Amino acid sequence: MTSADEEVKETKEVKEIEETVENASNNSSDDNFDLGEPHLLNDSPEEPSTTTSSLPTTTTPDAWNPRHNFTADSPYFKSFCDHEIQSLSLLTDAMREITTRTKTLCQTGTLMGEATRRLASSCRLRWDEEQSREDGLTPEEIDQLVAARRKAVGGEMAELLEHLGKALDEVAFYQIAMLQSIESTLGMSFEAFAASELKTVSILKSDADEATEGAELQFGKYLNGKNNFSESFGEKAAGKTAAGERLGKAFKNWNLGRGGHDATTSNPGDSRIEKAMEASNLVSSLEQVRVLQGMAELRRFQLMKHLISIKHRRNFEVAENAISTLHEISNYHGRCKTAVDSLSPSIKEIQERQNKLRDEHASTIVPTWQGRETALRDAVHSIRVKAADASKAAAAIADGDAKEVERQLLKVDDIEEQVQLWNLPHALAATSRYQRDTMPGVKIEGWLYKKNTSLMALQAWQRRWFVMDNDAIYYFSADGDDRPYRRKGAYSSRVKVCDVVLCTVRELPAEGQGSRFCFQLVTPSEKPLTLQAPGPIDYKIWVDGIRSAMEHRLYHGDPNAPHLNQNLGRKPINSANTRDPSFSELPPTEVREVSDTSSEMESTHLGPPQNTSPLVEKIMKLNPTCADCGMASPDWASLNLGILVCIECSGVHRSLGIHVSRVRSLKLDSISLAEGSVICLLGNDKVNPIWEEGLAAQTGWQKPTENADRKGREAWIKSKYQWKGFLQYEGCQGLTDEEKVEKYSKALYDAAKECDLVAAAGALARGGSPDWTNPDEGGRTALHACALVPVPEGDEEWHAIEMAEFLLQNGGKLDAHDSSAHGVLDCALLNGASIEMVEFLTTKGTTKSYN
Repeated sequence: MTSADEEVKETKEVKEIEETVENASNNSSDDNFDLGEPHLLNDSPEEPSTTTSSLPTTTTPDAWNPRHNFTADSPYFKSFCDHEIQSLSLLTDAMREITTRTKTLCQTGTLMGEATRRLASSCRLRWDEEQSREDGLTPEEIDQLVAARRKAVGGEMAELLEHLGKALDEVAFYQIAMLQSIESTLGMSFEAFAASELKTVSILKSDADEATEGAELQFGKYLNGKNNFSESFGEKAAGKTAAGERLGKAFKNWNLGRGGHDATTSNPGDSRIEKAMEASNLVSSLEQVRVLQGMAELRRFQLMKHLISIKHRRNFEVAENAISTLHEISNYHGRCKTAVDSLSPSIKEIQERQNKLRDEHASTIVPTWQGRETALRDAVHSIRVKAADASKAAAAIADGDAKEVERQLLKVDDIEEQVQLWNLPHALAATSRYQRDTMPGVKIEGWLYKKNTSLMALQAWQRRWFVMDNDAIYYFSADGDDRPYRRKGAYSSRVKVCDVVLCTVRELPAEGQGSRFCFQLVTPSEKPLTLQAPGPIDYKIWVDGIRSAMEHRLYHGDPNAPHLNQNLGRKPINSANTRDPSFSELPPTEVREVSDTSSEMESTHLGPPQNTSPLVEKIMKLNPTCADCGMASPDWASLNLGILVCIECSGVHRSLGIHVSRVRSLKLDSISLAEGSVICLLGNDKVNPIWEEGLAAQTGWQKPTENADRKGREAWIKSKYQWKGFLQYEGCQGLTDEEKVEKYSKALYDAAKECDLVAAAGALARGGSPDWTNPDEGGRTALHACALVPVPEGDEEWHAIEMAEFLLQNGGKLDAHDSSAHGVLDCALLNGASIEMVEFLTTKGTTKSYN
C-alpha cells in the first residue's frame, strides 16, 4: 500500500471518528442512540493478582485494546454517563415527588384516623373531652351525660353503636399503623435515596472529569514536546522541587537529542553517566504520566461502577420498599376485614332483632296507632259537630226560636255536665291509651295553678306540676340552667311546699264569675298558699287526698319527726336512712317510661283494636254485670281488686289512682294469663260480698244502677273502695290500728300459704299489708309464702302463681326482705320452688313492684 493510500485511509478513519464523536455528543440523551451496555471481559471472576501491576505489559490487541474498554476516555463513555445521570435526575425527581405526596398522605391520613377515632367515640356515646373542658363539666356530669345519651338512644341502638364504635376504633388504629409504615418505607427511604445518590454521582463525575482532563493535558504536552512541560509537570507532579527542575531539563535535552533540532548545541563531551541520568529521569517522568492516566481510569471506573450499581439497586431497593408498602396496605385491609368479620355474629343477631322489630312495627304497632288515631279523630269530629249544633242553637235563640229557648239549660253546672267539659281529658286519655306509671311513693300528682303573692308579678296565676307523697307536697319549678345537657326551662328543680301532717286544707268559695275550684294550704309560720284545680274532679282529688293523707300521718306517723317543717321552699335533701324508696328520695329529673296498654291487640277494625281472646270471653262470661252499677256486659277490669266494671264506672276507678284501683280494658288492652286468671278466680260474685258486707248496717246508701249519673257513681265507688265504708270488721273491738294491721296481715300471710285468693282479698281490703314479715317464719312475707308452695300431685289445682300476681298487683315487692329473709326470687331459688314459679318471678324482675 502506497503512502498516498495510507493518508487517504487515515483521513477517512479520522472523519469517521469525528462523526461518531459528534453524533454521540448530539444524541447523548436520545433513547434511540445505542450506547452499548458495558460488560466485563471475563464472565467468571478471578482472584486479584498479587503482582505489583495487573496491567498488561504487551500491546497486542488480545491483551489490551482501548477500543473495547468502556471506561476509557471516549464519546461512548461520556454519552453513557450523561444518559445515566439524566436518568438518575429523573429518578430523583420521581422519588422526591413520591416522598412529598407520601408526607401529604400521612398528614391527611393521620387527621382522618383521628377523625375516625372521634367518630368511634361518638358512636360509643362518649362525651368529647375538649368540649367538656370548654364547658367546664365535671367527671360526674359527664357520666350523667353518657348515661342520659344511652337511655335516649335505647338499649338496642346503644348495643349496635357500641359494636360500630369498636370497629371504627380498630380501623383507625390499623390505618395509623399503615400510614406510619408507608411513611417509613416510601417517605424516608425514597427521600434518602433521592438525596444521596445524585449527590454521590455528581462528586464521582467531577472527580473523573478532573482526573481525565489532568492526564490528557500532561500526555498531550509530552506528545507535542512543549517547553513549559517541565514547569507545568513540576507544579502538578513534582511540586516545584529540584527534581522537577531536573525533570524539565531532562525532557528538554531528551527532546533536543531526539528531534535533532539543536544537536549542535549539545555537549558532545557529556559523559555516559549524564545521558543515563537523563534517561532515568525521563523514565520516572513517563511513569508519573502513567500514574495520572491510571488515576483517571480509576475515577471513571468508580463512576461507571456507581452508575451501574444504582441501576441494579433501584430494581431491588426501591422495589422492596414498594412491595413492603403493598404488603402493609394488604395487611390493613385484611385486619379491617378481620375486625368486621369478628362482629358478624353480633351484627347478624342484631339484624334479626331489627327485622323482627320492623315486622312487628309494620304488622302490629302501626295499625294500632292508626286505630287509635281514628278513634281520636272521631272524638274530635263529634266535638266539632256538637260545637256546630251549639252555634246553630245560639243563632236560633237569637232569632226567637221558642223551642230552643225551652231546651236551653240555664245553670252553669248543668251546662258543664251537658258538654262533659271536665270528663273530656279523661275520655281522650282513655282513647289514646298511652299511660305512665306513677312514681313510687306518689299519692297524687297533676297540674295546679299557684297564685302569685307578689304585687309586681306579671301573671296572677302560675301553672305548676304538684306532687304529694307520703310525707310532703312539692311542685316542680322551671330551671334556667342552659348547660348543654339540660334544656333551658326544663322542670328539673323540686320545691317543697309543706309537710302533709302539718298542713290544713281550706276550701275557698267561688268568687262570683271569677276563680273557681280554689283551696288554700295553711301551714304553721308560713303564708297560706292559694291553689286552683283545673276542674271539679281534680279539685276533689286534691282536697280529699290531702285530708286523707293528713289523717293517715296523724295516726301512723311521728308528729315530732325532726324533718317536719324543714327545707320549705327549697329542694328537699335526700335521706339515706329510709329503707323504702319514696318520691322525695328520687332524682327530680327522673323520667317515667310510657307504657302502651294494648301493644299486642289485633288491628283489623277501623276503630280501636279489639281483644277477643278466649281468656277475655271467659272473664266476661263469669262476670256478666258491672260490680258497682249492674250494667250488662262490663269490659273494664280492676286488676288489683279482681272485678269487672262498665266504662262509666271505670272512669271513676281511674280517678282514684292506681294505688286504689288499676283499671284496664279487656277489649282494648293486653291482659296477661296470670292477670286474667286472678279475675277468673275472684270476680264480682266473690269480691262484692267482701266490700259490701257491712252495707246493711249503713243508712242512706243505695247501690247505683246503670242509669245513675256521674256524681252518684263517684260517691258510691269512693265510699266503697277509697274510704272502705262498707267493710265489715269482726273481732276488732278494742284493737288499735296497728293491731288491726297486724291481724289482717297475718290473715293475708296464711291465705297466701293456702293460695286462697278470696281470703287474701278480704284481708287486703281490711288493711292487711303484703310487705308484713312473719317473725315466726324467718321474716318472710306473703309473697315468700306463696312462692314456696309446692305443686300438688294429682288433680288438685295449684294457684300459687295467681296468688303471687294478686299480691304484686296490690303492692307486694319481689325484693322485699329483712335481716333474716332473702328477696322473693332468691328465696324461691334457694328453697326449691317450682320451675313454673321461678320462671314467673323471673319475668316480673327482681325489683319490680306495684305501689
